Amino acid sequence: MHTVAAAQTIPAFHPASLALEKQAQLAAIRSDLDRPLTIASGLMRHALFPNHPYQFPLSGTEKSVSAVEREHLIQLQQTCLTAGNTVLAVYGDVEDNAVVDAAERMFAAMPQGPRLFTEPRLVTPIASSVRIEESSGKEQAVVVFSYPTTGLYSPDTLALELLSDACSDMSSRFFNRIREDLGAAYSVGASRLMGVEGGCFYFYALTSAEMADAVEDAMRAEIEFLGKNGLEAPEFVRAKRSWNGSQKNRLQSTSAQAEIHSLDEVQGFGWDHAHRQPALMEQIDNDQLRSVAQRHFLELPHVVVRLLPSAK
Repeated sequence: MHTVAAAQTIPAFHPASLALEKQAQLAAIRSDLDRPLTIASGLMRHALFPNHPYQFPLSGTEKSVSAVEREHLIQLQQTCLTAGNTVLAVYGDVEDNAVVDAAERMFAAMPQGPRLFTEPRLVTPIASSVRIEESSGKEQAVVVFSYPTTGLYSPDTLALELLSDACSDMSSRFFNRIREDLGAAYSVGASRLMGVEGGCFYFYALTSAEMADAVEDAMRAEIEFLGKNGLEAPEFVRAKRSWNGSQKNRLQSTSAQAEIHSLDEVQGFGWDHAHRQPALMEQIDNDQLRSVAQRHFLELPHVVVRLLPSAK
């Protein structure tokens, strides 16, 4: 255990290991750039967060990853890996006192350091809506509608999570209208980007160049319906049932509990945040959901991205 702790708190950052990791990450980035939705998402982030690092993909770019040197990793490690910025989670059939004694021995050498990101600065919102249309060498077209949020600490986070689940449900009005009724899309759904300083909620559809206009019109109509009416009663019930099931599933293993609870603690929510969420979710009704959808989807500047196949 002492060897493991030393490896984690005093990493060597061997140049050969760094080179291998960079090669693997560059390969993953190139693979992602072969996906139309990834390309469209990149355009969306650049438009929505023009003056903030959120405009860049989490895995970096070929340029940024290629530029990483050993000294950069050492500096980051010394800044972040401190006792004041660390939460240790130990789950399973353990002896409490033995765990505390072992942790004190193994991590005694860690510098104290401050807790980071305790006062996040919110992303400056875009002043007006943006519409982007670009071509790519891909066969599929992509349409994305994206709306800014205030991120991880927003009081609307849980309602937006429920909306995301509902709009990705294969029985939802959003899904049925665009994929089933129009027969115009290969894939339809919604997702979120949630950071400590801001984020966004976005709807997407993968379609063909010929159906891009129809899909864009249908998506806009369904988003407006959602903002004015919220979810229809059956999909509201399904969304809550689905969310509760997913919440139980993701907390089944001790390793998952350790990861989720430690992240919630380090982010300031408290280690038991995930256990308090079901009661908070139960309090959300469709009127509240409609209000959240109205504020985000009808009243804020947004970004529309259309990525179309190159003309032949």
